[in-house]
Amino acid sequence: SLSFNGFQGHILTIETSCESRWIAETFGSLIGLNKVWVDALKNNSGWYWDSGPQQNCIFSTSSNCFTSWDSNQPSTQSNVAISINTQYLFNTLWETNNPSTNNRVIVEYSVISSQSCCENAISTEVGGCERQRIWRNPRNLNFYELIVFNSTGLDRSNALSIANKRVWSTTTGELVSFKHPCDWLWLTQMIDLQSEIDLIDYSSFSLWIGAQKIFSSWKWQDNCDVTMFDWQLNEPSCFDLDSIIIKQNKWETQSSNSLTNGMIVEYVVNSISCTTINSGSHDCGTIVMLNNVNWEKLICNSVNEHIYSRRTVPNMYWYQSIYLTEFLMIHGQYYGHLVTPTSNCENSIIATNYAIDRGWLGGSLVISSNYTYGWRMGPEDGCAFSFGLKPNNKRLNNTFTCFTYWSTIQPDYGGSNEFNMEFYQTYWNDVYLSRTNYPLVEFSKKWNVKNTTCCGSQDFDNCPSGYTTTCPSSEITKYNITVTNSFILASCSPSITPSISITSSITPSITPSITPSIT
Repeated sequence: SLSFNGFQGHILTIETSCESRWIAETFGSLIGLNKVWVDALKNNSGWYWDSGPQQNCIFSTSSNCFTSWDSNQPSTQSNVAISINTQYLFNTLWETNNPSTNNRVIVEYSVISSQSCCENAISTEVGGCERQRIWRNPRNLNFYELIVFNSTGLDRSNALSIANKRVWSTTTGELVSFKHPCDWLWLTQMIDLQSEIDLIDYSSFSLWIGAQKIFSSWKWQDNCDVTMFDWQLNEPSCFDLDSIIIKQNKWETQSSNSLTNGMIVEYVVNSISCTTINSGSHDCGTIVMLNNVNWEKLICNSVNEHIYSRRTVPNMYWYQSIYLTEFLMIHGQYYGHLVTPTSNCENSIIATNYAIDRGWLGGSLVISSNYTYGWRMGPEDGCAFSFGLKPNNKRLNNTFTCFTYWSTIQPDYGGSNEFNMEFYQTYWNDVYLSRTNYPLVEFSKKWNVKNTTCCGSQDFDNCPSGYTTTCPSSEITKYNITVTNSFILASCSPSITPSISITSSITPSITPSITPSIT
């Protein structure tokens, strides 16, 4: 009977592989070796979900449904419930369990009240599960989410309904609005960047935005006038079309009854009053969500071309630090994550430039039974690099040849409650969940290039001669956008071509070549 922001709670149900991985990554170290109930029961027809959007859906008899049974499961015993073990590398494993067993419970609050059996209105599988497609705008500090629909698509009314039901933190979503040209420029860069990460050209998708024609005027969802446009060639259409989509990073008119590939949802943390966009030059500033108050100077590693910084205040929990750093970005090209040093050179650069008592690392315990530690983010996301407790060597344990830099008596699991990893001076240490630390952020340029082995021939080498940690001047170049009259033109005049002039020495050039696929 629990509720949150108007959404009814229910016992956890797991309907996709992405959700399974997210549950394991988010709750695995919190739950430890305990098991967790999912709300699945068994009848004569098979296993079915007893609550949630797919209530009464029988998932055990169709290959279209997601399952994650452990070996030799489900058993032939007359058990009528399922428990999951989250302590396996980035996944949940299911097993039948006696309903009288005392297991942990995770409460799930579903935004969508009902779905067809084994089908999601939002395609969570597109692009894999590397990260959520949520970005934070460094100019207005609002959050934006790219949502991809399944192959059927959704019209504007249904898209708007889903957007208004979604919640990020405590903020309700709405279809995106653009009240400053820099916000539009920034979003196009985020779409291009996400395309590179997921190897899917999202710019070719048709995506709903919040603009809609009310009588003869274009309005945003909050009833503000739309005062800037970036029309595609031969747009706006002279036909009676009442909505706008974005495609190929331009705007097109569209009927609200049309079915599109997805939408952009905005979570407005800081409301923006209705504005009029004037022609002329608009300084968009440096597209990097860092400021001099809370973050130390940027350090650029010439060896791997990664960038680093440290948040000086306040101290934060490990999971808080994950969410904070993954919203950081530089120029729409580098994504942030907690640091994942994979070589002696990289480890020494971080330790030397941010000489601190403690700071969070992007790794944690991933399998309790054999004390396996792995990286949980960045290019090394999913890589296990350390097995067993208290390796004999600080950088090379007896089981695996990946780079590690444990303190001489670490990891020790601290009496079964130390799951996360931290820098302790220059060495690594496993630490309990309730500790707070300084977030150490690393910016990696290519998330889609995974270092799946964790180990390389240079892992144990010192930095090569001639390496630098000074950021080139291009890293602080500002973006500037010039708004022309045709950019803000709203009338039906297909012969006029809109134009945006971006003056910058480092304009991103991301051109995904992968044909989009919607599943």
